[in-house]
Amino acid sequence: NERFCAGKAVLENLVFHCKSALGEHTFPAAFIYPKTQKPSPAFVYFSFRYEHQPTEEIIDNGYAILSILYKDVSSDDGDFTNGIAGLLYKDGERGDTDCGKIAMWAWGAQRVLDYAYTIPEKLDLDCVTVCGHSRLGKTALLAGATDERFTFSYSNDSGCSGAAISRGKGGERIEDICKNFPYWFCENYYKYSGREYECPFDQHFLTACIAPRYLYIASAVEDTWA
Repeated sequence: NERFCAGKAVLENLVFHCKSALGEHTFPAAFIYPKTQKPSPAFVYFSFRYEHQPTEEIIDNGYAILSILYKDVSSDDGDFTNGIAGLLYKDGERGDTDCGKIAMWAWGAQRVLDYAYTIPEKLDLDCVTVCGHSRLGKTALLAGATDERFTFSYSNDSGCSGAAISRGKGGERIEDICKNFPYWFCENYYKYSGREYECPFDQHFLTACIAPRYLYIASAVEDTWA
């Protein structure tokens, strides 16, 4: 659609097709970029909804956006038979140190970035930001920490097991998040429920993995969980 945002931008609906010896999985993404003569800086954005985000404001500031609905990579639940999870784990069963859903969603963002690298005439590859909110803020941190091609990582209110330090914090703790969302993490993480001080790392280890690249953490002052 070359008349997106009142003709200021182009919308391309993409489909990513992933193959492995265990099977195949397909997930969509939206690519929106301004009509300019030079490559645009870009956001790789994890979305909770199919509706496009405040895209016009992003376009007006000269940025492009690659947006993926995170559940299209794998569902946000304990079902490890669908999406990318279904390719990794036979019959949906995983071992203690096998990754959970957050790592799978981060993997999806990295595949979107693979595509970005095929179109340097459209995107400034030295200025790509991975970003997300809440559970997707955690995902953005992991995607940025494990892929040095992201120059910027932006985490909004990622909270417990995201950017928030686990030791001595208020609100949500490892025990709470593992009880409510055990499928987000590897099962080995659960053993630190109520034992934060025995864990060999804290969340500043994750954020430090992004250095010397750029990291922006937005955590609301009144959000004690974050």
